Amino acid sequence: VKKIAKDRTKKYHEIKIHKADKEKYLDQGWTLKKDLINSCILQKDKDLDELLEDELWILFYEMGFTELNKDRNFKIQVGSIKKQIDVFAKDYNNVFLIECKSQIENEVKSLRKDIHEWLNLRKELEKSIQAEYKNKELRVSILLVTKNIIWIEEDEKFAISNRELRFYFWKDSDLEAFKNLTQQIGQASKYQMYSLLFQGKKSLEVGDIEVPAICGGIGKKKYYC
Repeated sequence: VKKIAKDRTKKYHEIKIHKADKEKYLDQGWTLKKDLINSCILQKDKDLDELLEDELWILFYEMGFTELNKDRNFKIQVGSIKKQIDVFAKDYNNVFLIECKSQIENEVKSLRKDIHEWLNLRKELEKSIQAEYKNKELRVSILLVTKNIIWIEEDEKFAISNRELRFYFWKDSDLEAFKNLTQQIGQASKYQMYSLLFQGKKSLEVGDIEVPAICGGIGKKKYYC
C-alpha cells in the first residue's frame, strides 16, 4: 500500500523503456526524463480526473482506511454489469464508494444523471459488498466529489434529499477542509467526518456504553447521579 501511496502522490506517470522504443512513446505524449545507456526513463502528466482520484485516495489512506483500490481498473459486479469505482475505501465498519468529477474551468455542470445512476445501483452495490465481506452490517456510503464544478441548485437539493440513502457529496471547499483537518489531527479526522455524515445515526464505531450511577429519591420520585 505504501508503494501505491507514493505513486499516487506524484502528478505524473513514470516508466522505464528500452531505448529503441523511445520515439514511439514520445509520439504518444511522453517526455524524456533521463537518458541511460540502453534504456530511457520517461514521464507523462496525469489528467485532471486521475489527479482528483489520487487526491481522494491519499486523503482516505491518511485518514486510516485499511483497504483501498490498487488502481483505476477497480470494478464491482452489479447484476450483469461491472461498475467502475474511482476510489474504494474501507475500514472495519464502513465502505466508501467515491466518484470524482473535475474540469479545467470553474463552470456550471449538471450532475443529475450521475446522481440518478448511483442511486439506482446503490442497493445492489451494497448487497454485493456485504456478500463479499460476509457482513450484512457493513455500512456502504456513496461520496460524489467535484472540483471546479458549479452545482445547479436543483441538483444540490436533490443530492441533499438523498442523504438518508447514504449519498453524500463534497465540493472544492469540503475537500480542502478535510485535507487540512487530516494534516492537523491525522486519523482522528475520520471520526470527525463520520460525525458530520452520519449525524443522528447510531455509531458503529462506538458500542453500547454502560455508565455506573447511584439511584436515590424521595417517595415515588427517583434520580440518578
